[in-house]
Amino acid sequence: MLKVLRMIFRRAPLLVLIILIWIILSVLSIAGRGKAYKSYASEDKFAPGISIFMRGLHDHVLPWSDAKNTGKNRDSAEEPEDSVDTDKTRLASGEEDLPDENEKDAGKDSDSQKDVKENSSEEESDEKSGEEKAVKKESAEDDDQGKEAEEKETKEKDINEKDIDEKDITQKETGEKESSGTDSDSADSSKKDGDQSSEGKETAKSDTQTQKVPARSSTPVVKAKDYGVAQKSYLSPEDTVYNKDTEGLFAPDGTYYSFQKVEDSYFVDALFVGDSRTVGLYEYGGMADTASFLARESTTIYDLFDENEKMDYAARGKKPTERTFEGLLSKTDFGKIYLSVGVNELGVPDTKDFYEEYRKVIRRINKLQPDAIIYIQGIMHVSKDKSSSDPVYNNTAIVQRNQAIATLANGRNIFYIDMNTDLCDEDGNLKKELTGDGIHLKASACELWHKFLCKNAIVLPAAEKAKEDKNTTEASSKKEEAEKAEKEASEKETSEKSTSEKDTSGKE
Repeated sequence: MLKVLRMIFRRAPLLVLIILIWIILSVLSIAGRGKAYKSYASEDKFAPGISIFMRGLHDHVLPWSDAKNTGKNRDSAEEPEDSVDTDKTRLASGEEDLPDENEKDAGKDSDSQKDVKENSSEEESDEKSGEEKAVKKESAEDDDQGKEAEEKETKEKDINEKDIDEKDITQKETGEKESSGTDSDSADSSKKDGDQSSEGKETAKSDTQTQKVPARSSTPVVKAKDYGVAQKSYLSPEDTVYNKDTEGLFAPDGTYYSFQKVEDSYFVDALFVGDSRTVGLYEYGGMADTASFLARESTTIYDLFDENEKMDYAARGKKPTERTFEGLLSKTDFGKIYLSVGVNELGVPDTKDFYEEYRKVIRRINKLQPDAIIYIQGIMHVSKDKSSSDPVYNNTAIVQRNQAIATLANGRNIFYIDMNTDLCDEDGNLKKELTGDGIHLKASACELWHKFLCKNAIVLPAAEKAKEDKNTTEASSKKEEAEKAEKEASEKETSEKSTSEKDTSGKE
């Protein structure tokens, strides 16, 4: 047997080496199936071991990696669905609303559990912390909903009181016209008029704060058919409320700008930031010479501002170089910033956490580039085949996340645009003819994305005025040049005529 192996090794050493590497990688992938490669194995149970290892290597996940702590892994460790569903049932039935004494007892129980955890395995600890996190998150969301209901009741009460006060004031003013009244009555009436004016201002302010961004200033979130395969641990409850701001950066204030069509020159001062899909737009969308791009495969919202995370930056018409997002925004001014990430984060629970991180990124961009228009691009949908079979990468999860980040648009300098309106079929699935792998656009389809951007752009009044001034200046300059040329031609003609007359006179 040894002689045979030696003979094979001598005659085909490369083949033997390949076989040994294949065996080693297969063993490593089998070792990681229970932890780091758990989500890869769940997607395709019959996938070869070496295939799973290579997919993990692409996403920077090794067999001994902890999938939960890997920011860029495409599939995080799954939270126990049974326990989460049980907690949701308890929350829905009101069993979680315990009195203070029960909460203290629960605290004591948690302390005792803490002692037990120290002697238990790491897997049990992770599962319990996942359960506690899910319960706390949903409990906090219930509290938020309760606060919203109270705020709504308070506003309705204020409006009713305002109507009653207005009626009282009208009646008093009528009575004052019929009779002179006393000085004290006049003082009371004046005081109530002042109170009414103050209430009116507060109500007007409240109305402004609670208004929604109109359709002309934000494209609608494209819905999609739910095939019932989405894994619940990656989603947030359907009744989750996201942006509740009534003032500040993410709150509408009544200043809205409408979408309009633009030419490619609009993107001269634009920066497109994103993952592999944005790389496709750069390479095949016909925009490399008119806009700047900062993109790289596997980029996520969680590592955009990581100081160690570099991406490929291609300034308008130039070759790419490595830059960090923070460094680029700190040194270069842009008029528009287009953000397109989200598909790589679908394997990281959950929608609320994704929304919170997206919110931080937008706030940071605004701080570094306060004069830039920020475009939140919706996450592009996947194909029907992908959405109907994949528990992680499906349109149900994508739509929920798009609905969350769309609430960050304020209609004045932050806008939500959803390219799925031009790329999806009637069920909200990415059209089959536009994609090869169900996730990315074909090279020939990237132009559709480009055209969508040209149809949905914001031109601020200041920019319009600057453009008009520029056109006026150019027109005036051309007119002056034409007049100057005409004058020079006239003078030349006069000079030639004078010279000709002198020559004629001399001959005579």
